[in-house]
Amino acid sequence: MSSELERSGTLDESGGAGFIRSLAESISGPENAEAYASAVKNASVARAVLAATVEVQDLVRSGKTSPDELLGTMESSLTRINEQAKKTDFRYIKNVLFDRYKDIGNGALEEGLPTGFDSLDNIIGGLVGGRLYVLAARPGVGKSSAAITIAKNVSLQGKGSVLVYSLEMTEDEISDRIISSTAAVSSSSLRTNTMNADEYGRVFRAIGQVENADLFIDDDGSLTLTELRAKARRFTATHKVALIVVDYLQLMTLDGRNVDNRQLEVSSISRKLKALAKELDVPALVLSQLNRDVESRKDKRPQLSDLRESGAIEQDADVVGFLFFDPDDQTKTLATLAIEKNRQGPRGEVQLVFTPEFTRFREMTATPTD
Repeated sequence: MSSELERSGTLDESGGAGFIRSLAESISGPENAEAYASAVKNASVARAVLAATVEVQDLVRSGKTSPDELLGTMESSLTRINEQAKKTDFRYIKNVLFDRYKDIGNGALEEGLPTGFDSLDNIIGGLVGGRLYVLAARPGVGKSSAAITIAKNVSLQGKGSVLVYSLEMTEDEISDRIISSTAAVSSSSLRTNTMNADEYGRVFRAIGQVENADLFIDDDGSLTLTELRAKARRFTATHKVALIVVDYLQLMTLDGRNVDNRQLEVSSISRKLKALAKELDVPALVLSQLNRDVESRKDKRPQLSDLRESGAIEQDADVVGFLFFDPDDQTKTLATLAIEKNRQGPRGEVQLVFTPEFTRFREMTATPTD
């Protein structure tokens, strides 16, 4: 640069060779690499957005595309651009260390949201943004009730909205379970309106409590992963989200089309749900079915290999918990929530008592296993 300025006769006007050399030295360190990379990425994203808007403008001018198709095209383009922009670049370790430990000594490095089950929080450290939590069980064990309880507990903390995507139950069924559990009133009495005066009072008090919950329910039974991601992104653009709940994984498809290999599809869904949690920096609690192998074994305790249709669930999840009843308990009220995978901590067990008429779990004790 100095040589070019000297040839043009403007070196002195530019501050001289020493000044030019100091400029080069001031920006040559590796700690500035992130700034350069960010500038390049910003320019690339801007060009991609411009190209996408031109594409949509052409479609509008053609007059051959419906409003829904236009919105779908724009949303798909912006989603693709957003995914490209979110891809992680190399970071200089000095900057990583500063961001990670700048507040060390002032509290925990990560503070997860309480689930409402203290024993569970002692094992997993609460619900941390960017992590994928899988709660798995055989049908009829109560995993939906447990997840809804956690969703309600988080939604009342004032930490952000909770999004519940229910592919199995309707919004009315979910609200019945929440009120029944909160009011300690039989769900059948609630549905049939056969409550006594005391129960009516408890129900109205429960409604008063729950109506202030920052809880949103989407009960679209045909919801695809593509639609879920688009809805979650739109919601987080205007709201702070504390938790995403999906009930349940095996009912979901990628984009609504039939596929030949269901196991590969479920694996892709699991991987993309983890990526969504990381992208939005929100914990995702995903329910999963277990295969029938667990019922054919003498030992009824679920294993990671029992996760239905995909071994990728085990790989993608940060935490995997199995909910099951004590096989010797004929009343089906003594349950165990076994944390068999915990990427950031110990495994452990939480002993629960299930009250079926209220669809309610309460905890007893926690037992670390390693």
